[in-house]
Amino acid sequence: MPLFWDRAKAFYSSFKKSKWRYLVYFALFVAYLYIYFFSLCGTPSWGDSLFAYKDENGHLIAGWIMGGSAILAVVYLVYKTARRTITFSSVSKAIIFVALNAMIYYGFSVPVNSSVNKNDWWVGTHQGSHWEIVVHMWDEGPFAEPPVKFDGTYDIANQYYQQKLWHYSVTLWAKFHYFFFGDASSESIPYFANIGWSNFTYRMDLAFETIKIFQAMIGFWLYFFTYKIFQRLGLKGWRLTLATFLFCFLPFYAYIPFIYNNDAMSLMFALMSLYFALRYYRSEKLLDLIVAAVAMGLGMMSKINAVLFAVPIAFVFLYDLIVKIKHKEGVKKFIFQMCVFALIVFPLGLWYPIFEKTVYDEPFGYVLYPGDEYSSNYIDSSFFGIFGRYIGFFTSDFFTSPYKRDWGATIPASYDNLDFNIWTGLFKSALFGDRGLDEWSEGPLSIVGKGAYFIQTFWLMAILAFLILLGSKLIALILNRFKKANYAMAALLAIFFLTAYINYLAFCIGFPFTSTMHFRYAPMFIFPFIYVLCAKPSPIKKDDVPLKRQLEPIERFL
Repeated sequence: MPLFWDRAKAFYSSFKKSKWRYLVYFALFVAYLYIYFFSLCGTPSWGDSLFAYKDENGHLIAGWIMGGSAILAVVYLVYKTARRTITFSSVSKAIIFVALNAMIYYGFSVPVNSSVNKNDWWVGTHQGSHWEIVVHMWDEGPFAEPPVKFDGTYDIANQYYQQKLWHYSVTLWAKFHYFFFGDASSESIPYFANIGWSNFTYRMDLAFETIKIFQAMIGFWLYFFTYKIFQRLGLKGWRLTLATFLFCFLPFYAYIPFIYNNDAMSLMFALMSLYFALRYYRSEKLLDLIVAAVAMGLGMMSKINAVLFAVPIAFVFLYDLIVKIKHKEGVKKFIFQMCVFALIVFPLGLWYPIFEKTVYDEPFGYVLYPGDEYSSNYIDSSFFGIFGRYIGFFTSDFFTSPYKRDWGATIPASYDNLDFNIWTGLFKSALFGDRGLDEWSEGPLSIVGKGAYFIQTFWLMAILAFLILLGSKLIALILNRFKKANYAMAALLAIFFLTAYINYLAFCIGFPFTSTMHFRYAPMFIFPFIYVLCAKPSPIKKDDVPLKRQLEPIERFL
């Protein structure tokens, strides 16, 4: 027996150092998702109840599992403490473990095939939704044509203009599971029959419900790659644990996989591309670069705005090139590898817009305009003013409600009926999405709703701490006359911020509606915000040290 335990310990020690251990963790996570789903979840009752569990017992058990995950995390940390083997890495893992269970508890509670909780399926509300595209692909394959107007032209209104990798992926996912549900009822569901989907059966509904598993898998990688990126940016020890707590406590990461559209998949691939680009930056291995390129291309195939992450990635590559030119080493190899990167990204990421332009005459960069000045979520920028709308923090709308108010009264120009400040919309949507959680009386949303003001206050204090720390670092830099600064890191964080802000600002100006103010359009803000809160404040000397050594570790901002 002692020999067996010695071998088991040796195997586990070797496993913990393996590069593939995260894939094993992911496989176990997926197995857990299947057991959870088929044991507890059923089909939703559209409009009658928020929760998609088989019965009240299933709902109760799900709550116990969520609570049990927190207890297990505490027991794990107590055990590690008793053994004197606890590390900040142990605490980070416990935080992510609880966060993943919270994501599942929330996400598996929301019915996939309804517009409950603003999950963007928009069943029965209008033509051309993400829902219709997926059902259309179910019948006709990946190149299902958009609806045709009376004049014979294609109608690309609403979501048909989007990149469609996510839509086809979830269609294939549902079809795969449909094959195993042969004993399910093939009767039409009255709800869908009444809105024109008479071929939508209970068997199809169950297959579509399994998309929850697919989305939770995406959620796993959102947490993973964010953690690894902060690690690559030099955070370690308690600073990395604090960063882990902050992004795990940000509700955005829990709910974005369950907004049933292409945002989460696009963000997942963008984070993956950034992570492997940072790996390549240190390793200079062509394989890391190829993975980064493929991930960026797939992110653009999911949603074109994944290309925003290419801006900080390009900065890292450009800085590396400048260092190589200065030191006269590795320039030709670097240029060759960048050509490989471009040859992968551009065809992979841009072929579909070219296809849609050629076949359906869809304009490049087309985005649906969601309404007009008479819409109840229209924002009259001239009334609210440039400062109040685009610049000023914590304007009056911030304090009216902890929840983002998307729809106002019939008079848009009013301070008391909708959120007009873009920072307010950004902040509130990162916390609670698009809906007020106080209207739900049961389940995970009621728990979050009861703590809404606590959550808002916590993040308000975090924002104030961010501004104080950022201001103090800038003052210290000025007093030192810029003699001690990590310009590369400062520039990288500034690029993260400016890319997110300029794109978000332009989007809100071009589309002046409360519905366009959402954190899913600017997730890059996470990195400079959390990094400034967590990074070591001590400066470093400015010298000619190559970027690889300057940024390893990068726990020194200014």
